[in-house]
Amino acid sequence: MTFNDKIVTVGIPVYNEENFLKETLLSVIGQTYKNLLIVVSDNFSSDNSAKIIEELQVTENRIKLIKQSENIGATENFKFIVDICETQYFMWLGAHDIISETYIEDSVKLLEEKKDAVLVYHKAIFFTDNIENPGSYSYSEIDTSGLGKIGRLNKIFNKTGSCTAIHGVFRTKFAKQIPFVKMIGPDALMLFATASYGNILQIDKVGFFRRETYPGETVKQRRLRYEKFKMFNPGKFSPAINFAFEHIKFTSKIPNFNLFAKFVVILNIVFRFSVNYIIFEIFKRKKKQQI
Repeated sequence: MTFNDKIVTVGIPVYNEENFLKETLLSVIGQTYKNLLIVVSDNFSSDNSAKIIEELQVTENRIKLIKQSENIGATENFKFIVDICETQYFMWLGAHDIISETYIEDSVKLLEEKKDAVLVYHKAIFFTDNIENPGSYSYSEIDTSGLGKIGRLNKIFNKTGSCTAIHGVFRTKFAKQIPFVKMIGPDALMLFATASYGNILQIDKVGFFRRETYPGETVKQRRLRYEKFKMFNPGKFSPAINFAFEHIKFTSKIPNFNLFAKFVVILNIVFRFSVNYIIFEIFKRKKKQQI
């Protein structure tokens, strides 16, 4: 495939996002980097999402709207957009999130400078309603500068956190290789896979504003939401065990990665998972005792 040079596709998967969609699209339209294609995949919404997009298309010819004929699920819609991308660079943007006006320009500049980078992302802030009144910072400091493949993979697994980095700008050919697994925390696995291809670099300024659309959501509520939106397939194992297993499975299949290297990464996954799982269980029991 021949990619269109230096064009950035902004892929926006949409499902019933009429409340915030226009604000999101305007943040992309207003980018200082103008060489953009804005692809919106409407996943058979039942609200006015498509109408909002069509109204903006009247004056903005960079917007391409694709209407799914049925609800294909959030994971498949996410994958669909990158599968059809034919430009050199690509980014996913949530249909309720906002990016700063230099977000894409800053990202492309760094990707052009650092040829070993496969993904560039900005620091992020969470907000609920008003972007002028933001909440906490994202805690995904996963810059892998200067690390080899083992170091990159271990750092991503250990520090991923809120996963806002998944909304950075990718070299498209690598974004197309990312695994899409229906699980709790799929974006963590996606970032882990990205680190196997090359460096993930952080721009040291806030550029991504992530809207908290489910504030106060419990783990159980999140799991039910993932099932509803076809992002999670319940299996015989707990979501936590499945999370670790999928990372181990991916590691075992990394090409041109010797057995010793795979063993070191898998050992780290098992160790970190075990520690986190024990801490979670202790916290859960203490919480039950307090009730």
